[in-house]
Amino acid sequence: NRGRTVDGTKPDAIVISIERLEMLFDSGSEVTRDALASKGIIKDRKMVPVKIVGGGTITKKLMLKGLGVSASARIAIEKAGGTII
Repeated sequence: NRGRTVDGTKPDAIVISIERLEMLFDSGSEVTRDALASKGIIKDRKMVPVKIVGGGTITKKLMLKGLGVSASARIAIEKAGGTII
């Protein structure tokens, strides 16, 4: 039954640390899939899930839209004054 119920073709999420967002985006920027694709972090053609993780520190106020965010990253982003939508 495992062959019928488990889908092994689901792609793994692309993991991006908040420290990397700190380096690539200015304060007040909106971080979306399109913004990440324009910076060359992800390929815009593939619909692979993206997850932001809390590796490092962040001081810039960023607005994240439509991205998966870990609990530690959420705390750090909100502490820096950013928002997650």
